[in-house]
Amino acid sequence: MFRLRLFVNPQTNYTNQNFGAIQSQAYDIALAQQIKAHAPNAKLLLDFQYSDTWADPGHQTKPAAWASLTFAQLQSTVQTYTQNTLLAFKDAGVMPDMVQVGNEISSGMLWERLPIPPVASSYSAQHNYATHELANLGSLLNSAIQGVRAAQGAGPKIDVAIHIDQEIRTATHSTTLGI
Repeated sequence: MFRLRLFVNPQTNYTNQNFGAIQSQAYDIALAQQIKAHAPNAKLLLDFQYSDTWADPGHQTKPAAWASLTFAQLQSTVQTYTQNTLLAFKDAGVMPDMVQVGNEISSGMLWERLPIPPVASSYSAQHNYATHELANLGSLLNSAIQGVRAAQGAGPKIDVAIHIDQEIRTATHSTTLGI
């Protein structure tokens, strides 16, 4: 399986500052077409970073174009962006077999303020903050998954992966993401 990373609006040239985060939709479609031309049975995983640059446990920055969106607008934008991106891949004849929604999201994604904290001043403060942020994370993941399902239509089911790089850092393990 070939993993194709996708950034929302990346720089288009490799620099020491972006460390190769240059994979736009057009770049990835062209790469997927090359892969399929040489290996027609190759499987593709499209990794939505939902950022203009690398997303990892310490960096989950919103794309610049999404920075001022309300949470409700962000949910809608994530769904629409995911759906439209996958439809572009479908139109190009290279629909992914699997989609990864977010990258290394144990500390959340598309941060509004801060990551989900590993520690807070009190159990109660940490629990309340983490519960709220996990609910938001679950909402964003559900929006992304809805975009996948809308693009998939009646076609073959696209597997969805959620990349949690380590245990989700919360005060309690009974909190769920709601997905």
